Amino acid sequence: MKTVGVMAVALLIAGCAEDRLCAEVLPVEGVLIRVQNLSPPDNGVVNLRAPPEYTVDLVADGTALSIPLRIGGTATQDHVTATSEYLGDAFIVSNIDSDGQIHGGPAEVEVTLNHFGVMIAQDTFRPAYKMVEVNGHGCGVSTQAFVTLVAP
Repeated sequence: MKTVGVMAVALLIAGCAEDRLCAEVLPVEGVLIRVQNLSPPDNGVVNLRAPPEYTVDLVADGTALSIPLRIGGTATQDHVTATSEYLGDAFIVSNIDSDGQIHGGPAEVEVTLNHFGVMIAQDTFRPAYKMVEVNGHGCGVSTQAFVTLVAP
């Protein structure tokens, strides 16, 4: 039975080329900004029909956009896209080209965190990007950085 399981896993992660074994991890492309010290909803359940408790205003390389900070929050303006991910405590800011392809992230991003419309945290980041092969050598490169915005 172990042999069947190992073969199944190998088939699931095989991919990029005949001589390579590639994982199927969806990499971060751009800068992932995690918000530290956010309190979860009182009952632990997010109501996606209710107005968002937290919103984020961004200025990324001169382009302004706003997103709700909850799973599925997204906004695109000009050459920048932002998507709220994970458990509503982080978001990814990426650059997009004219074909809609994501590539890297902004050189500078100003972040303002609002709680029910009141600004509670603000910071400006100049991410230090790294080229990473998250799915294995020869299986594609992503440009990524990670920073933290501290909420009170």
